[in-house]
Amino acid sequence: MKRGVLVLLFLSCTTVANLKRPAWVRSTVQGWCGSTLALDAEQQVWFERGCENGTVVLGLRHRASDEAAQRVQRAFDALQNGVECSAPKGTRSRVEYRLLAEADGGSWSQCGTDGGEPFTTLDAAFDAL
Repeated sequence: MKRGVLVLLFLSCTTVANLKRPAWVRSTVQGWCGSTLALDAEQQVWFERGCENGTVVLGLRHRASDEAAQRVQRAFDALQNGVECSAPKGTRSRVEYRLLAEADGGSWSQCGTDGGEPFTTLDAAFDAL
């Protein structure tokens, strides 16, 4: 009986992989710690933060306003597709922005390590969620 309850709890967890799509995701890694902020297709805002915690299980924050969701979507439109994300040499810090496409399960990533545009606008949009 306990095993069934644990399996049910695990299956009901929200992860980046099972967000309702399309979804817009910002993941920040600093050393062994990181955080993830995501906006799903239903404008639900999801968040997680931790250190060395393996699988990222997201907690529901709230529902974003139409204006806030559109701001994130517009900021993503300014990004270019297809950049591999890796930490610069000598550091474990990086920021990765991901768009998880609709039904086909595809996605693309863009790294923002320099802090310039279009990342400043994108970070402001995510921070306003």
